[in-house]
Amino acid sequence: FAAGGGALPHPPRLGPWRRMTGSLAEAVALDHARTGLEGDGVASHLFELLWKKDLLSSLSVGLRIPDTVLYKFNAPALWYFTSVDGTIKRKTKAKVNSERIYEEFVRKASSSGIVAYYVADSSSGDAAGGQEGDDPEGPVDSSGCTRTTIEYFDLDGLREFLFNRQRVKSDGILQKFIHPKGDYNNMLRALWSPKVCLLERKVNRRKITDTRYDLYERAVTFEGPEFHSEMQPVRGSALITNVHQIAESMVEHVATVTNNNILMSRLALNFKVDHKDRLWLLFASSVRLQDELQRSSHLDEAARHNLARQGLNNSPLEMNMVLQVPQHVRRGQTVSGRPVR
Repeated sequence: FAAGGGALPHPPRLGPWRRMTGSLAEAVALDHARTGLEGDGVASHLFELLWKKDLLSSLSVGLRIPDTVLYKFNAPALWYFTSVDGTIKRKTKAKVNSERIYEEFVRKASSSGIVAYYVADSSSGDAAGGQEGDDPEGPVDSSGCTRTTIEYFDLDGLREFLFNRQRVKSDGILQKFIHPKGDYNNMLRALWSPKVCLLERKVNRRKITDTRYDLYERAVTFEGPEFHSEMQPVRGSALITNVHQIAESMVEHVATVTNNNILMSRLALNFKVDHKDRLWLLFASSVRLQDELQRSSHLDEAARHNLARQGLNNSPLEMNMVLQVPQHVRRGQTVSGRPVR
């Protein structure tokens, strides 16, 4: 009772509508997370899940990623980076603009003259430089294949990408170029499952700093023509163990921050070793979830039945995915008449 003898009002109760609205919002958020994560192509939403804090430890997952800017609707939307404490952080909205991006990406740039690259899912148009109407089918072509395009930039190319308002950008990620270990650009591709981690390395044939050659001829690995790069063995178990541990920590972290609603069971991950022998996660190009057969929007009923009949819980990694360079890039070997600036 109150001092004047009147009864204290009861605290407001959450009615069924309020509870239902909250549940609906959570379901929508989870569906959005799955859409940007599951399937073949650039798993852009993975960066947000890795950035999210574990409520128990108040930490994001500890691994190295290059400065990574997510583009949505033709504009920079989110910017993730590795902080000095080794965890993934996100820039404030006020800093996610073309001027800040250019300033950061050209600071301490690689001696190769390559400063950045853009990764996007595309069918017939360029990943970053297409004009409207170039890509009528969207990221999945008529055969159901997702083509993921990597476009490289020198200083002039990055400036044109960021500040040319006429340029139509597909949704994708812009990453700062990491100078490779040794004289040649490299990429590691890992196919991970809880029991198996397969690792393959591809190394470019041209010296990364030899600016007589076009930047694509010096940069491409898995995405370029075969004669520009070569497969090299991954010797020893240390690198494979490191990659396996990173993948496991990613899976555990995503499960924790989504309250076990998103459980990754298969991953195709792309890494790079830099000139200081550090391992960087570039992006995931294929993700499978444990409940793929029950909930995936990427599988029709016939595909689900076929996988179940074979006793499989997931479709194969990168089943419908091709890594490529933009269509405007010449596939032949050329020597540039001027060095990259």
